[in-house]
Formats: sequence, structure tokens, C-alpha cells
Amino acid sequence: DKPEIDTDHITTVISEAANQTLSGIVVGDVDAINNEVMTVTLSVDFGRLDASLIPSHSVTFIRVSESSIALTGPISELNALLDAPAQGQGIQIDASYAPSETVTLTITASDVGNPSGMLETEQKLINITPVANSATLSIAADHNDIKNIHSSLTASNYGIALSGIVAALTDVHEELFLELSDIPTGASIETS
Repeated sequence: DKPEIDTDHITTVISEAANQTLSGIVVGDVDAINNEVMTVTLSVDFGRLDASLIPSHSVTFIRVSESSIALTGPISELNALLDAPAQGQGIQIDASYAPSETVTLTITASDVGNPSGMLETEQKLINITPVANSATLSIAADHNDIKNIHSSLTASNYGIALSGIVAALTDVHEELFLELSDIPTGASIETS
């Protein structure tokens, strides 16, 4: 018989940040009689997966790729890690700089009692709550002279060139607003 994957209580929402714990995954196999060893592979369509193993357990962890890990161990120990891990243990995803509002988690469990290697695979969408990242404002190195502009009121009536100011976002899902303040009455701003 095929293994079983229960995701009724899986994590459904994480933050757009590192070290987001995924839990609520229970695996089983009707062919397993004595808490036999099973392999569970987890993968995501973006982000990095990691496992913080329970020290007293015998579950092993292999990195398949940045976005995929394989765990092998007794079914009860796998479930302790996947279902309701203690603080600082379990499966974590780094969802920093998420390119979308969801991540797809694929769970594959291998068959224990059947040498045919039957697999059960399930996919779940996990929603990502955006976290605002700090924008950057800098002056291009070849325009450092604008850091110390001194001018008389008469000269400033003819304009002061401010060039090389670079404002940038670190997250493509955010908008950047640049506010200029204390502009004298009658002054104009031109951008190019």
C-alpha cells in the first residue's frame, strides 16, 4: 500500500522572512509494523529549506538542493519533527524576498513495507505575508561633491544641480516614494 500524508493542520501562512517554521505534516504507512524507517522529501518552488533536528532522535537530513531536503528516520520521529516541533526545531524555510504571495510545498513519502518503492506526493500552497524592507538612498560615488553644497541665496536663485542621488527598493513588491521638504516658495524641481 502507498504511504499516507496528512496535511489537515499544515502551516498555511508564513512571513516574508528567514526561519519560518513549517509544521502540521503527519506521515504514515499501513505497511509499517514496528515504527519502521521512512524517507520524506520536502521541496519548495522558491526559498531555502533547512531542518533543525531533534537531538535525541535518529532522523537524518540530506540537502538535495537549496529548495529540497530529504529526511529519513522512524515514522514516529519524523512526525515529531514535521507535525509539532519544539521551539528551534523542525523544518524552516527562508522566504525572504519572496517573488510571489505564495510558495508551493511538495511533500513526498516513500513506501516502507513494499520494495516496489511506491510514493505518495502532496502539494500545498502556503501564503506569505509581506514584510516591508528598508529602501536605500545613496549618492553615486562619482557624484560625492553634492554632499557638501554651499551656496548663497543669490546663486541658488539660478538653481543648484543635485545629481547622482540613487533611491532603490530591495523588494519588487513595494513602491518607493521620495519626498523633498523645505523647498523655498517659488522654487521648482526638475528630474531627468
